[in-house]
Amino acid sequence: DYELAKIEKRTISKVELLQTIHNKQNRTTFNRGNSILRKWEIIIFHSNDAQSASWDYQLFWLSWSGYTHTAMVLDDYYAIEAYPWRFSSKREITDILSQDNLSQYDKVIIKRFSLSDREWRSMNWYTNKFLLNKPYPNKYDIILNTHKKDSLLALYCSQIPWLAYRATKGWDIDSDGGYIVYPVDILNTSYGESYALVD
Repeated sequence: DYELAKIEKRTISKVELLQTIHNKQNRTTFNRGNSILRKWEIIIFHSNDAQSASWDYQLFWLSWSGYTHTAMVLDDYYAIEAYPWRFSSKREITDILSQDNLSQYDKVIIKRFSLSDREWRSMNWYTNKFLLNKPYPNKYDIILNTHKKDSLLALYCSQIPWLAYRATKGWDIDSDGGYIVYPVDILNTSYGESYALVD
């Protein structure tokens, strides 16, 4: 029993997105209800060209959806994400949504969920304690299911928000319940709503 965020679906341009992020991070006054990003939203990236996408396409293109990467917003300044050959870490939102990074993708969908202040604090504690500074698992271990999606020893990008929401809200946001949490599985979950389509 949860309350879905009631959000109007709309399309925004990359220019509008970048300007909003810039204004927000420079503490320009804005209406929270109309802000582009909120804490604990999940940013889901899509590319029609697998070869030009990030390394994640080698694994996540297997879903045949074109959705190849996710990042989870932590606050006004940072999101958490995981990439191969790096530890899971905080990354500036302005870097994630820079023109250079967005040029790899043809659209970006933001998944929004309804969370109370208490749940925000719980999510923050869990993320900082369990999800940061973890290595990226070997992709073959993921494919062969020797790396379990509930493992905290190593993390891939879409595993991070799946673990966070399962631990904090008790939600399974993996829509098909498979042994791999693909970015498209989070997009298709019945929890929350798709908030913005950037193209």
